[in-house]
Amino acid sequence: MIRKKQKFIDSLLILIFIISLNVGTISNYSSNSLFIKIVINALLLFAMIADYRLNNIRYNDWLSRVNSRNIIFAVVLITLEFSVSWNVSVNPNFGIQKIIQFFIGNIPAIIAVMYVILFKEKNFLHFSSNILAGICLISTFMVVLLNPFNYETPYSFELFRWSHVILGRFLGMCTILFALNHFTVTKFKEIFINGSIIVILIFGVYFTNLRAAYLVVILLMPLIFLFVRPEKKRASTQRLSLLLFASLSLLVIVIHSSFLDQAKTSRIENMFEFIQLGNKYEGEVSARLSAYEIAAKSFEKDFILGSGLGSFNSEKIAGDFNWLKYPHNIILELLIEHGIIGLLLFGWLFWNIVRAVLLYDYRLLFLLAAAFIFSLFSKDIATQPVLWIWTAFLMINKKDVQHHVEVK
Repeated sequence: MIRKKQKFIDSLLILIFIISLNVGTISNYSSNSLFIKIVINALLLFAMIADYRLNNIRYNDWLSRVNSRNIIFAVVLITLEFSVSWNVSVNPNFGIQKIIQFFIGNIPAIIAVMYVILFKEKNFLHFSSNILAGICLISTFMVVLLNPFNYETPYSFELFRWSHVILGRFLGMCTILFALNHFTVTKFKEIFINGSIIVILIFGVYFTNLRAAYLVVILLMPLIFLFVRPEKKRASTQRLSLLLFASLSLLVIVIHSSFLDQAKTSRIENMFEFIQLGNKYEGEVSARLSAYEIAAKSFEKDFILGSGLGSFNSEKIAGDFNWLKYPHNIILELLIEHGIIGLLLFGWLFWNIVRAVLLYDYRLLFLLAAAFIFSLFSKDIATQPVLWIWTAFLMINKKDVQHHVEVK
């Protein structure tokens, strides 16, 4: 009975965590999206508490394993930075919305990652990968069958119109994850299954038509192939099979785009024509370039503290482009709204996250890199849970990270 209850809670924890990461990227700042985030993250915390009680984990176990100094320092630093930035903001109303969304959309996911690192064992991670594989396959098949995307008008929620950004980011991250997993499986059956999942995921990424996801896969897959150390037992098989499955994915995409749906490549062609000719309108690329120009001018005026949290969403800063709400690039957003001080603080935090992740497992850096690349092309500082969850590695004691690596 206890094992069944544990399996149910584990399934619930994994499922809600995945939903939380995706819901956390909703960036329309509506009251409905905030309500959804509150409900989902409340359920995530509830699932953790249920697991916590079932396994009789003591409160002292948390206190002994977390890095209290880093947690206090991070909370104080973020609070001070947000407070100063909000006080100088030219749009404080939107700034307070970003603060609320940041804490509600990211903190529960960070706590969940800490909980998994400290209290869950290897079999939970294996169980998680099976559930994630099922969700990825269902998502991809639904995308292919329904083709629920419309790139011509700004996104608004409809039952049969989905956000290609959220789906593309999710499937792109999963592609990198299963590419890394390919070097951990040793049985021929597992290699074939994992490789087949990669083929389907890459096809799903292609179908979302998210250019940032294309970039993530094209940049990181070769690096994974070259630099990830495979298991000695099946080293050559793992490398060769990954190359084979990736080539198969490319072949399927070429056949589909050439003979079945040539419209899928139109956004890529439009982007290149815009860059080369400079006179062909490509809405999203044109808007991004305008945002970059606005960012440069704004940074020149307030380069130390920035123009304040939420300021990009104002006519004073963005003019006619304030409908964008944010510049769709976390570096530019930091420069505009937080100035050089904010960018340096983020750089310092990011560098420490990289060091902490390296202590745990160097392969996770590829997932961190994917999250960072996505943050350069979409969403804002408050709606990047896939990027912020990596701060969990800073919040736990080094000795517990090292112990977890030994028992993996």
